[in-house]
Amino acid sequence: MRRSMCGPASVFKGAALCLCVSLLSAVFPAHGDEQRMNRGHDPFFQISKAIDACPVPLGPLETETEWLADSHYRIERGNSCWIEGRCRLSNAYLYDTEIAEAVQRRLANINAAMHWREQSTLWLTLQRRFIYVQGCVAPGFDKQSFLKELARTADVERVIDDTTTNPGAAQLPYKTLADPDRPVVDPGNQLRQASCPISNGATVPGQTPRGSLCPLRHRCPPRCNPTQCTRRWIPET
Repeated sequence: MRRSMCGPASVFKGAALCLCVSLLSAVFPAHGDEQRMNRGHDPFFQISKAIDACPVPLGPLETETEWLADSHYRIERGNSCWIEGRCRLSNAYLYDTEIAEAVQRRLANINAAMHWREQSTLWLTLQRRFIYVQGCVAPGFDKQSFLKELARTADVERVIDDTTTNPGAAQLPYKTLADPDRPVVDPGNQLRQASCPISNGATVPGQTPRGSLCPLRHRCPPRCNPTQCTRRWIPET
């Protein structure tokens, strides 16, 4: 009797196991299958489209795994501005919606003199009073002046340059929507580099101070790691 029941029971258990695995796969998809969303509701928008075939940036889109991994640093970065007495509001991210409106006015004001709209295809991402400029510019475009003027927008703390003059380059200075896992390259545009303090009081050139100042998807741990945070900054004026 035991032998006669063993076969069907094994088949039933196997089918049940397969069903269980299928359900778990649906609830907990593989990392590569996770949907990317703007989970922090960070302002992200296009401001120009003069250069054809410029890859669309990934912007603030993240998988749930990436969002959860970044959540602690996001809280730290957002609150540090207020704790240090540099922000009126309790969290630096609270400024971003107002900055998104102000930067549109700023861009309209400087276009007549700089003609940036006719020489670029650009997107902006706003996070904790930082403006990330991503996309393509014409080779002869006065990018430095444009970025400095953009940095004068009310409540903006810093502008990050992630632009290229070669839309078809094998590596770009930003992650793209079409291929978010493709490695990026530092734009290397001769901007002033920050320094990152480490435990013995020395500094590591080219790294940003603490997690609170790390750029998009390039966060620093509490103590500096030489393999992270190597972005360059616009000179402060």
